Amino acid sequence: MIAKLFDNALSLFLGISFLCSVIYIAYLRYRMTASKARFAFFVVFSIITCLATLLNFLSGSFFFEIASLALSVINDLAGREIVRDLPPGPPSIYGLLGSGLAFVAMMAIWRFGDRAMVNWDAKPTITVSELAKQNRDNNLFSLALAEAARIAKGQPDLIASDAAINWKQRIAEAPAPPKWNDLARSLLCGAFSEIIIESGGWRGRISAWLGFMYLAANNDKQNVIVLVFSGEFNRAEIVSRLDAVGYEKYELGAVRIFAIFDTKNDLHKNVFVKGRKIEVWGRSSLLRKGLNFDSYARELIHRFDHETLGGTQSTLSDTYVGTHVLRDRHSHQRYDLAAVYEAWIRENSRRHLAIVGEYGQGKSTAMLALCVEWARAYLKRKASSGPVPLLMELRSQSPAETDPASFLAPWAIRFGLDARRIYNLIQAGEAVLIFEGFDELRNAGRAFDRHEHFNALWRLAYPGTKLVFTGRPNFFIDEAEKNRTLRVDGSKGAAGNAYTDLWEIDRLTPGEVMKALSGFDIELATSVIAAANQYRNFRDIVSRPSMLPVVATIWPEIEHLQKQGQQLTDAVLIQRYLDAAYQRKETEIENYQRTTGAPIGATYLMLRRELRETFTRLLVWDMVARDTRNTITRARLDKVVFDSYKKVFNIFQTSGSSVDTVEAIRRLEAKYADHSPQELSEMIANEVASAGLFVSDPAGGVSNLMLPHKQYYEYIIAESAFAATKKSSTTRLLLIENEKNDTVIARFILKEPNSAAYFSAVCGEDFTWFKDVPVRVVLLLEIATINLLLSMRRISEFLGRNVRRPSSEDKDTIEAVLDDVASFFRRVSTGKFFVIGSVFSMAIGVLIGFVTLPTSEPDKLIRAGLLALGLSSGAALSSWFLAPAIPKARLLELVAGHRAFQRGERRSRSETISRRLRTLHEALGRIR
Repeated sequence: MIAKLFDNALSLFLGISFLCSVIYIAYLRYRMTASKARFAFFVVFSIITCLATLLNFLSGSFFFEIASLALSVINDLAGREIVRDLPPGPPSIYGLLGSGLAFVAMMAIWRFGDRAMVNWDAKPTITVSELAKQNRDNNLFSLALAEAARIAKGQPDLIASDAAINWKQRIAEAPAPPKWNDLARSLLCGAFSEIIIESGGWRGRISAWLGFMYLAANNDKQNVIVLVFSGEFNRAEIVSRLDAVGYEKYELGAVRIFAIFDTKNDLHKNVFVKGRKIEVWGRSSLLRKGLNFDSYARELIHRFDHETLGGTQSTLSDTYVGTHVLRDRHSHQRYDLAAVYEAWIRENSRRHLAIVGEYGQGKSTAMLALCVEWARAYLKRKASSGPVPLLMELRSQSPAETDPASFLAPWAIRFGLDARRIYNLIQAGEAVLIFEGFDELRNAGRAFDRHEHFNALWRLAYPGTKLVFTGRPNFFIDEAEKNRTLRVDGSKGAAGNAYTDLWEIDRLTPGEVMKALSGFDIELATSVIAAANQYRNFRDIVSRPSMLPVVATIWPEIEHLQKQGQQLTDAVLIQRYLDAAYQRKETEIENYQRTTGAPIGATYLMLRRELRETFTRLLVWDMVARDTRNTITRARLDKVVFDSYKKVFNIFQTSGSSVDTVEAIRRLEAKYADHSPQELSEMIANEVASAGLFVSDPAGGVSNLMLPHKQYYEYIIAESAFAATKKSSTTRLLLIENEKNDTVIARFILKEPNSAAYFSAVCGEDFTWFKDVPVRVVLLLEIATINLLLSMRRISEFLGRNVRRPSSEDKDTIEAVLDDVASFFRRVSTGKFFVIGSVFSMAIGVLIGFVTLPTSEPDKLIRAGLLALGLSSGAALSSWFLAPAIPKARLLELVAGHRAFQRGERRSRSETISRRLRTLHEALGRIR
């Protein structure tokens, strides 16, 4: 027996390791004193050893002999045959039984470990704390992998501090109002930049600040005394305070005296006391000295009244019909956003607003319209009698990485304002900060980063100052994060703390669509409404305000497509609109050549459309890679063009390229042969920036450029990604030339919420890219899971809205069910890896079985199948834990076509899937 054990040392080691690891994880769970990461490491280790033990069992007879010996001992002790001895050799039925038991054991261990994660009471370590910032602190594989890395590096398992652990509870409270004397000093120094008052210049006994100011004439200094008073103007108080100061010791003209009163009334005058001039200022008057909002107000009005929409001559002032909001997605009561805003502005509370809505629902336009009302009133009376709305785009901003003044500075500089004075306005409680587009924040991939960004924004919520947050709700991982980050908790308001009132933007009604389209053309409006009544999916598209300029620009083409029976989606319309934008430039060239008789090439445009489109794709791809969220500096644009233009020209002159394009490139190179590469690159960059799709982005920076709408940015990502899936595509050669594989395509698609939806629409029936590489199948299976969840939401909303009017209790029930389903799928959707692991591992197992097992084995096929089952089970379970390490594709919306090409079904099946895809996207459009 000893020799037998020695000969099967590996089998014995695996069996003992498995038993010991199971006992140890049970001990860790019972004591719950070790770190969560260590527990996860041994859970994964026990599953791996269980799999290894199973494979060893299937490949030999040692465990079978152990089982036979155990049964013999039982029979001997009983004195009779209680259990029949096993026949010699491990027949297939016992192999199958062993495989089943091993599979059950692995599943049980995983379930045991997964449930223990949620309620683990031991103090978190640094390893666990870092994973928590990515919402991966309850993921077994992530924890096990991090623990293995720690052990390999020999690092100590340090306990994290409370500050590191409780970052979710570390919420920046809205600041208290600044002390009046500190605010008075800040206001005075902001209004008079030549005045310098150090923080140690306060004299509490006389309630005054002592400082100096520079004289412009000869750079000499003059003493400054600032008397600070609470309440309204009172001359007697000034006289009394001057006596206490002892101003008589100063020579006449050697000191400048200010008296500042805490009043919002218009107060600015000079008072003379014993021959001394006292400059009297009120808080509000001093605050607004030097704050000239004329430039800001005029830009708001220009954007609303004069900037044309799409390829039309209409403006927002012609087409804007107002915005309505809902309390929640199941509510039927619509509220006028302007009325909600006006009532909120007038109230004295610490309630703030969050306006959320899906893409294209007009969040930015609604905020602009509210600010324009203030701008018109401001320019009319040349003063601001109420709080000043400051419309600040958050695109590509990182508020957590800078102080408030530095965060405000770029916005202030755009309009010739001083950031210190803007900050004073906020501290004084006389501003409305509208943070537009929180879903476009930079460096916001981790939950911890999003938490810190919003903490930085909340630090500007001084008493009296009001905040408005706008953005897409899918920016947050779940409802818990959204409510915590936005502080959607009315009980905070009851306790006197700052909180947020959440509103969701509603879609346009048919009447509102008609009114908005009438601003483009009344006949157009009539035709569009008729088509919307006929085609339900088209009605859903035009109910989004941002799609109306697109529809108006390409309406004749849309009518033609509808008559052909083609299903219209957002992606189709955006593609047609972008085509029209490029075509306008081509038309200008043709008209110029026709009217002037100019030869070919006599045009102000250097590049054909194909080239401008390619450079645009390269620039958008660079934005995604650098996570700048639809903004790019001019310097970066120039560099991307300089680095790529030669390769672009070379690729477009290869076999298969358009003859016209090749000739255009050769003419261009010949024409500018005497120019340096830098000069030629600069001319190309100028044309791409000015004659393509880009517009200026003052919010991103003085020289920044952006695409006119985030939808165009998301669509071009999807379009570029799909083009890059073709092995012979010029786009592929340019975008992913340096990548070892094209997983970068899937990774980039996942970075923007709607790029995957557009990607699915662009794919149509072309699923060939998903056939070859496992990571692509993962992408497709993830899409299927998300669609199932969204379909369930669609069904619940249909029942809630069309079957009967749900009560408030029904709404709560529906919402709870949806949240439960969402939570379930967030955890179980990783089962796609189980399928993938099973398919690939079983194929490998069958191959190994047929190749390695003796040909004389009678049950060779069964043995091969058992080996395949063991391999597939282990690989599937391992990949189950690996799933969260892949970026979550919560934004994918493509129907599961994987069965069609996995089973090799006919093209008719693919066409059926494509039709279902379009139908599902129509439903998803109605959900959003």
